[in-house]
Amino acid sequence: MVMTRDDCISVQTRQDGQSVVAASIVSLNPPIIQDSTSVLQISGFPVEVERGDYCYLLLECSTRPFKCIQITPIPPQLVSIARLQLSLYRRRGKRL
Repeated sequence: MVMTRDDCISVQTRQDGQSVVAASIVSLNPPIIQDSTSVLQISGFPVEVERGDYCYLLLECSTRPFKCIQITPIPPQLVSIARLQLSLYRRRGKRL
């Protein structure tokens, strides 16, 4: 199984596997997440979250809308770290 790391716009090109996206919850019903690149509607949240929470979401990419398998809320102070992790992941991928 392929596991990747994406943002809300790049994950939309995935057809299979799973991807980790760091985004904020903008709506609970319908379930919508957002990061600096785009807005994305998913099938639901596996645990209770609040609007405005910033989270790591593990998404199943073979279904539409994407199914959130796991969600981990993170403190706002770690948002910049999440962006750095995505940047490092993308740079590493270009060297492989």
